[in-house]
Amino acid sequence: MTTASDDGAPPQSAAAPSPFPPIADYAFLSNCHTGALIAPDGSVDWLCVPRFDSPSVFGSLLDREAGMFRIGPFGLNVPASRQYEPGSNTIRRCGTHRPAG
Repeated sequence: MTTASDDGAPPQSAAAPSPFPPIADYAFLSNCHTGALIAPDGSVDWLCVPRFDSPSVFGSLLDREAGMFRIGPFGLNVPASRQYEPGSNTIRRCGTHRPAG
């Protein structure tokens, strides 16, 4: 199945790969009042504050132009691995430094 566009662009297959990571690749952090979805690269792609039913502050989970926040070491874009600390909502990210350039 293909869809036509009004701007003359070539049709795009309905089976085209998604620009978004699979939802299973996101980590969930919460303090029981709100929650954040953390993408594999460490960016906060979804966050509603101060409560779950509040409007989203970061929404790039649904729209890449809807905003996100990322803090991480310079030159490291994707962690080598990440895992929850046992019995907590703390995520441990491990990576190797790859020089930019």
